[in-house]
Amino acid sequence: MERLLAGLLLGFLLLALVDGMASQLKSQGASIPKVALSLERWNPVLLHRRVSELEATNAGCWTKMVGGGTRTRRGRRSTRRTEEEAQQDDVVQQQVEQQAAVDAAQQDDDDAAQQDDDDDDAAQQDVSGSGSSGSRSIYLRGPASLPKRPILRDRRPLIRPDGERSWMVLETAGGHDRNPNGILGLLCREHFPGLVEYAGVTSPAYTFDHYAVAPDAVDRDDRQFNNKAERVKQELWDFFRCDAGYEARADVVSTTCCKKLVVDMHYEARIQAIITYHGSVLGEKVNKKDARTMSLTPDQYLQMIPHWCAAHPVCWDKMVHRWCSAEWDEAHNASRERRLLMQGPSHHQGSRSLGKYAEAWSAAHGGAPCSTFSAYAMAHKGKATSDVTYNPDDGPEAYTNPAIHSRLSEYTAMAKEVYGPDYDPRTEDIDGDVLMRVGGGKRHGRYWIADGAIDSSSTPTLSQVRARSTSASPAIRPRQDSSQHRIQQLQTQLDDERRQREELKKRMAEMFAYMQSLGAAQGHAPPPPLFPATDPAEFTTPGQSTASNNPHSSSSPSPNQSRCPPR
Repeated sequence: MERLLAGLLLGFLLLALVDGMASQLKSQGASIPKVALSLERWNPVLLHRRVSELEATNAGCWTKMVGGGTRTRRGRRSTRRTEEEAQQDDVVQQQVEQQAAVDAAQQDDDDAAQQDDDDDDAAQQDVSGSGSSGSRSIYLRGPASLPKRPILRDRRPLIRPDGERSWMVLETAGGHDRNPNGILGLLCREHFPGLVEYAGVTSPAYTFDHYAVAPDAVDRDDRQFNNKAERVKQELWDFFRCDAGYEARADVVSTTCCKKLVVDMHYEARIQAIITYHGSVLGEKVNKKDARTMSLTPDQYLQMIPHWCAAHPVCWDKMVHRWCSAEWDEAHNASRERRLLMQGPSHHQGSRSLGKYAEAWSAAHGGAPCSTFSAYAMAHKGKATSDVTYNPDDGPEAYTNPAIHSRLSEYTAMAKEVYGPDYDPRTEDIDGDVLMRVGGGKRHGRYWIADGAIDSSSTPTLSQVRARSTSASPAIRPRQDSSQHRIQQLQTQLDDERRQREELKKRMAEMFAYMQSLGAAQGHAPPPPLFPATDPAEFTTPGQSTASNNPHSSSSPSPNQSRCPPR
């Protein structure tokens, strides 16, 4: 209780002392400065200076009110300390002002550079005739990247080779959900060797065989392989695990995949350079379909070097000059013309393998089973998520490429010849022996149907099929080339058009007969014939005999009669 009373008494004394100090200052004409927090709150240096000035003023007023002695010396020491702090604050303020000046100058430079870029974009748009949208409004997808390494072995997906160029994921393991072939493609880009000497010629690494002659270097894990090709194949297992017993087969499949991926990488490099140039420089959005028909100048190509070739500018220069050569342009146009001869798209799988297409179709259709043969047929009808089914009775018009119908029909006919009329390809696996016979072997390394899903290790070669063939075996059919297929397609098209004309002619004749009968019933004169008779002389060739113009006339001998006199 006594402590409480003492505290209250001390508080009253302090209030009285403060009131007395305020009255004394007011009587002497002094005023306590107020800190304008609303204006100076943003600058801590000025705020600190205001507080120091307030302390100095209070110290001086305390000296005047109380007197000299020890208190005066304390006031003088406080004043000197305040002056030193003020000097430090001045130095800090100068540094802040200098930094602000530097930032302002940098901002002015950025604004000027931005204005120059906008002017250049506007000038470029005026020249190219594009719209008012700038290049920043065009979205350009960046390059894909590999998953972060290292990945614990137990968290790597477990895969197994499936067919010639695809994989089967047995366990996801949670590390990532990437496609093995996608990882191989990124590794081919990451370890691109640039210029290599292959077969005595120095050229860019256009094929995976060029990777095999490029020396490898030690990486951060102290690993070094025989060449770049081995590094690409072995680094695949940094992201996946191989099923036990399939290591040798996995090496063959990865090599086959990389051979195609490297070729596709160079093909896509030119297309992507065109898309990037139109998007980043011209401010125009171009898709791949249009980019395939476009080209750039050598200087424009050189500006769009991809990230995987940035360390090899000389190699990129050689690639660009090859694209701009007359020989390459002629070969490119010839290949494009051959591709345009194909009726419709090649398939509707997208980036999926045939096995993945079958899985997607089953998932979209309530878990219905889907064989490899059915998946191949439906992949040429529509997407896996669409309402497509395989029906052996469907005609060529059911497929986006009519040539697929003939291939499926020929395989089914020979399979029934081997296994009997009850054979159903929808429930059976594709027979390698039948496939080699009906397709005449592999053409350009590809099977007759379902090329990517066929395991070449279990499929006999054409020489093996010939060696074990007997007189009762189905004949090995020669495979027709693309020109013969085109002729066959044109012949089928002509037959369809002729059939449609005959049906139309028959229908018109029936309508005309009905009109004649209707007119006769009403007492009207019949109209003239629908197809008037023609004079055969109008369709004869002058200067030839009657037998030549009319080979079926009585003057010409019958096919069974001999033109030579009897001996």
